[in-house]
Amino acid sequence: MARFLSSLCAALCVGPALVGAVSAQPAPIEGTWQQVETNAGSCRSCRIEITREAGALRIVANNGWSALVDDTGDRNRFDARGTGSWQATTKGWVAGRAFDITVLRVVERLHITMRVEMPDGSGRLVHAVFKRIWLGV
Repeated sequence: MARFLSSLCAALCVGPALVGAVSAQPAPIEGTWQQVETNAGSCRSCRIEITREAGALRIVANNGWSALVDDTGDRNRFDARGTGSWQATTKGWVAGRAFDITVLRVVERLHITMRVEMPDGSGRLVHAVFKRIWLGV
C-alpha cells in the first residue's frame, strides 16, 4: 500500500509538469489551413492541405496551386522554402506560372509569400495568412 501511495504521489507531482511541457510545443504543421488574409483578393473558401512527403512537405491549395517545401525541422520555429506552380487552368495572371514560396509560422498562423515569375523575368509577390482549421470549423 505504501508503494502504491508513493507511486500515486509521484505521478500526481510529475504529471502536470509533463503535460505543461507537451502542451507548450506547437501543433504539427500538417493538416488543413484556411486563408484569412491576402493581397490577391478575398477568398473565404481558400484552403491549403499540408502533408509530409519523402522528407519534405507538400502544400496543395484548393484554388489551383501546389508547392513542395523543405522545413528546418525545428518544431518551435517553422520556416520553409521551396517552389511550386499554379495550374494552367487557373484564371487570372497567375495561370500556369511557377513561383518560389516561403512559409513561416508565427504563433498559430502561417504566413506565405510567393514570388511569381513573370514572362519578362520580373516577379510579383503574393502574400497570404492562414489559420488552422480545428474540427471542421
